[in-house]
Amino acid sequence: MKRSIRISGLDSLEVWDFATVNNITYAGTYAYGIFKSLDDDLTWSASNEGLRTESEYVTVTSITAVDAKTILCSTLGKGLFISKDSGSSWHGYNGGITDENLWTSFYDHKSKIIFSASPSGIYKNKFR
Repeated sequence: MKRSIRISGLDSLEVWDFATVNNITYAGTYAYGIFKSLDDDLTWSASNEGLRTESEYVTVTSITAVDAKTILCSTLGKGLFISKDSGSSWHGYNGGITDENLWTSFYDHKSKIIFSASPSGIYKNKFR
């Protein structure tokens, strides 16, 4: 049986979700946004351009892959964000979302619909 080992680059952060897309691992954290690793999780770096500034807190509750370069992330208080460049930059993607406290999101590849869950209900948006 293999033993678990600690991931040193993230051990001081509260991680809420992980996703791996094209050998890049993403970690959504409490207050510090997104971190990513390009080297089998040995080192981690913040990947928050457009998602948060150094002085603001953003909690990423879920990370969802759309395709090889496109990733969605749900946040508490800022809604849904999208990156079309493997997490290098992020842009708000809140069309029709009125409660920006999102718990999770899911992308249905067949219907091309994004489902996002919040305390006030579930939102359904066609991916564009």
